[in-house]
Amino acid sequence: MEYKIGVVLVTFNRLSKLKKALQCYSNQSALPSYIIIVDNASSDGTDIFLDEWLHNDEHFEKIVLKLPQNIGGSGGFYEGLKKALQKDAEWIWVADDDAYPSKNSFSIALDFIYTHQLDDIAALCGSVLFNEKICLKHRRRTFSKFLNFHSEPVPEKEYCSDFLLNTCSFVGSIFSKDKIKIAGLPKKDYFIWYDDSEYSLRMSKFGKIICLPQIEIIHDENIDSRVFSWKTYYGIRNYLDLIRSNFSPFIFITQIIIIVAYSLKRFFHNKEETVLYITAIKDALMQNFGLHPKYRPGWKIN
Repeated sequence: MEYKIGVVLVTFNRLSKLKKALQCYSNQSALPSYIIIVDNASSDGTDIFLDEWLHNDEHFEKIVLKLPQNIGGSGGFYEGLKKALQKDAEWIWVADDDAYPSKNSFSIALDFIYTHQLDDIAALCGSVLFNEKICLKHRRRTFSKFLNFHSEPVPEKEYCSDFLLNTCSFVGSIFSKDKIKIAGLPKKDYFIWYDDSEYSLRMSKFGKIICLPQIEIIHDENIDSRVFSWKTYYGIRNYLDLIRSNFSPFIFITQIIIIVAYSLKRFFHNKEETVLYITAIKDALMQNFGLHPKYRPGWKIN
């Protein structure tokens, strides 16, 4: 049987990074079967570039999904994977526009696929590099112990050979189409953050997730992406939903208590921080997802 890898790539207003990423896929020693680009209503000329890209002569199928509005990374991956399920590739590589795979990434993945029993494998992934060092936060082991929740990066010493994990980001992860059909699609209403963690945790219930460290992906990440901002709201809300969806109610309650205590402590630093935390907790409890009317892209604390 000949195995194929397709690509789902989500982009939003980062045309220069998108161009660099696409060049990495075109230069693969084993080309993808197709590339599906989900454009989250970019306004920086991405649409014009993609119209031209569709007509470039390359040896793989090209598909562009132009969304009428920005539905976030989670919505983008939902739509991209839904489209990928209609294609014939058995494995689906997912990444944002700021992830640049090394030239032999697909070759390494296919070599593994051809030489291993696949029935119990849900996903593969590689090493994520930032500033020429392994960025450990992308490959984790998540578990509960008593009433505590733990999510720990896989130690760097394990990157000398293949290893198992259960939580990976959408930076160069390859999902089995058969397992996607069983586990379902990512939660599209998370908007951003924790959609990949929740999804990989869910997928890990149906098969192993294996990291092949020889696959290397450079992540051209914004170093300020984790500072307190509008994104913090989605991080807290979606983190709590991840726990509720995958762990016991006792773990869920414990984490709410911890976050409430922290938010009250921040009240004396900045009241708006506390309001954001409490709003996120309330929306997690009420299962209010999607784009919040206040905490939209660009919102900043006073």
